[in-house]
Amino acid sequence: MLFHNLTYLTELYLDGVNISAQGNEWVLRLSNTLLSGPVDKSLAKLQSLSVIQLDRNDISGLIPRFFANFSNMRVFSWGGNNISALQF
Repeated sequence: MLFHNLTYLTELYLDGVNISAQGNEWVLRLSNTLLSGPVDKSLAKLQSLSVIQLDRNDISGLIPRFFANFSNMRVFSWGGNNISALQF
């Protein structure tokens, strides 16, 4: 199910990623990729991520509260977006 519903994906690089790794080794880095709009709720399913970097995009709205449940998260980087506050 790793590649489920990626209809518009044009490139995906997984070099050096241990696909069988436990969740505490997963990273999501999409900095400067022209992402826009609010944070999609589907990210709530990725609670095993240890690094989330979405800097320098056009993401707007509130940072969803579900990120507080990401127990493995070590890095949360959102600079350069239109985020207004944490959602409580």
